Amino acid sequence: MNRWHKETFDGQDSRKLWDQFSRAARAELSKPGADPSDLNAKASALGADPETVFEFIRDQITLEPYAGVLRGARGTLAAGAGNALDRALLAKELLRIAGIDSRLVSGTLSEAQADTLLARFLNSSQVPKVLADLIAVPTESDMKEQEATFAATFGLPEKAAADLADHARDQARDFWATTNAQSSSQFDSLASRLRQTSLKMAVDAGPLTAMLKERLRHHYWLQVRDPSGGWSAFDAAFADQHRGIAHGSGAVVLTDAPDSLYHKLDISLIYQSLTDGAPKEDTVVSGTYASADALFQSIAFHIQPTDLGADAHAILAMDTKTKITTLRSARRFQGLLLAGDKVTAGRKFDFEGNTYDATSGPLLKPAGGTFADALGGAESPLQFVELRVVMRLTGPGREPMVQNRTLVTGADLASGHLVPPILEWEILLQPQWIPGDFVALRTLAQVVATGDAVMRAAKGDRSLANVRSPTSASPLTLQMALLRQKAAASILAAQSGVRAFIDAPMLTITGHHLTGIDSTQGVITAGRTFDIVENGVRYVPTSEAAATTAFEAALKQGVADCTLEDRILRENYPRAVPKSAMTVVQQAEREKRSVLLAKTQDIDALRSTGVTETDINWIHDNEPPDSRLVVATTTDGLDAWWSVRPTGTTILRTNGGRGQAQVEYIVPLVDAVMMELCAFEVLDVIREKVETGKVEAGAGIAAFLCFTNMVGGKLIVAGIGHGAGILAIESTFLGIDIFEYFTLHAMFD
Repeated sequence: MNRWHKETFDGQDSRKLWDQFSRAARAELSKPGADPSDLNAKASALGADPETVFEFIRDQITLEPYAGVLRGARGTLAAGAGNALDRALLAKELLRIAGIDSRLVSGTLSEAQADTLLARFLNSSQVPKVLADLIAVPTESDMKEQEATFAATFGLPEKAAADLADHARDQARDFWATTNAQSSSQFDSLASRLRQTSLKMAVDAGPLTAMLKERLRHHYWLQVRDPSGGWSAFDAAFADQHRGIAHGSGAVVLTDAPDSLYHKLDISLIYQSLTDGAPKEDTVVSGTYASADALFQSIAFHIQPTDLGADAHAILAMDTKTKITTLRSARRFQGLLLAGDKVTAGRKFDFEGNTYDATSGPLLKPAGGTFADALGGAESPLQFVELRVVMRLTGPGREPMVQNRTLVTGADLASGHLVPPILEWEILLQPQWIPGDFVALRTLAQVVATGDAVMRAAKGDRSLANVRSPTSASPLTLQMALLRQKAAASILAAQSGVRAFIDAPMLTITGHHLTGIDSTQGVITAGRTFDIVENGVRYVPTSEAAATTAFEAALKQGVADCTLEDRILRENYPRAVPKSAMTVVQQAEREKRSVLLAKTQDIDALRSTGVTETDINWIHDNEPPDSRLVVATTTDGLDAWWSVRPTGTTILRTNGGRGQAQVEYIVPLVDAVMMELCAFEVLDVIREKVETGKVEAGAGIAAFLCFTNMVGGKLIVAGIGHGAGILAIESTFLGIDIFEYFTLHAMFD
């Protein structure tokens, strides 16, 4: 790729190139209907005709049997699928934009009607369109036409565009060849071991069908106001039906969908300490997010120091030793939750057992104390016990999912090797399959916004004002979501008698955190992680005969997910050291160590195999009791386990329950400084919000600007989607490469 950059751009003015690229990108972004979640564009295309809206919902938005408000109007439009409630909310919004009054109604379908709807779902396309687009293969003539259009749009020589496309396809083929081989090997190994357990390796179709039918019986539709002032039924659930027919009985008019029907994520940072010997827990920051909004706002969680005693420019001027000393001097920290432009500032805390109001003044650094002890200071009694994050997924039709992530413990402090808990989590709460066009356009928008900020910075303007906050997750996180979806599409295409849909929000965390500071060597290390917290894909057999196939499909999905998170981190950080659950499993296989097959409550068996007490406790408290575990341990005391549920849903976990792949690398000095820039930029935003009650519109992008550009990586270009929107997708990933070139030259020319 560097050679491509050199041959294409050598000798050209990077600022002029950026101007040309940004103009073309903005034109791409402004095309009507380019965003598949654009309600206004869709309403405009359908017109102010209830009949046209009705036919669109009936024929183009697939009915899926999940419970509650999972996606909302925008999400349902983007996914091209939803349950009766989300489809009704979509129709209501399209009608509202067209100036047509409607109201939401709930009622009950008969068992026979529910059977009809379930059959319609089971007989729908084996691979949903949003997934099929990811594995569609274009013809040679289509590719040539797209390359020519792309070159003209972005002002590139046609040969340069063709060379990049060839490079991207070769890269994608190599990536998937390695990934698929690794996934296949892991699946064969896992499946053979599961056959030795009492776990029935088949989806129990009878109870599942009964549950889905019961969901479908809880029905929702609209009533539309007629010109005469009366109300007529608007129920697009049944194929070949017409407007005006009410299918449900016992109709109840609702002003809106009740809050209890929304799927939500609650996230809290819990600080546990001892007060006079008695345990005390403080929730220092918390937030609640509906899955229906999640794709349209970036959600992030940070822990940052608040008392470094120097501004970013002063830190930049320090020598290496002073930088590290400054970083280690942090005593007080703060948790932050960011959702789009909304910033929630938590209470500050130290590691002496104290919490403080978000607006409290500077901390006088103690001569000794818990955190000072950990860094080699004087001794004092331990009052701090634990700092942990609690995540809770709730929604109708499911038991609450609660998981804990312990960040720091008193034992960590006592060890004397604690690293300041500076971290950033980007949280992807995913209620649906994400269209490739959506990812392409959102990524392109972030590239343009960030590029504009960098260009201003090159001219001396480092303000975040006027920078639009990212309205979705980062390119790396969205890329991971698309790769997982492409794996799902391939699995479904190869299996007959199976349907799949996202039944509850999937939760994935892309993490970035400090892992080590070596004052003697002058080295700072950091880690990048993918953490699959919850996988909400449900594979449904279309008949009893496909029960085993559905289980295997779900198992393959879980293995593919875990393989992909490991592979994508290795691809993006090729010089980093992998330290993940997958590496533990591979090491155990190389050491030919026996694998434990256990239930979640088999504490003695887990302990005898060498699983750490911390992980045993996490398994006991967090793993579903009906899961089966396939546990691997290594000679140096590492452990990882496949957690497999009776549905075949699978997550590979390690180290305190993280469904995690991780790489660790040495942070260049400029990156260490940028980490501090992040801290100060975000904290400046918090102070402004707390002191004035408002915040600049661009505040939410602070973390994105810092952490996206902190460590160089690459995207797995092309091979992600070849169908409608290929131009936008390839434009986006090419835009990232052009952006790297522009930013480097603009900042150092």
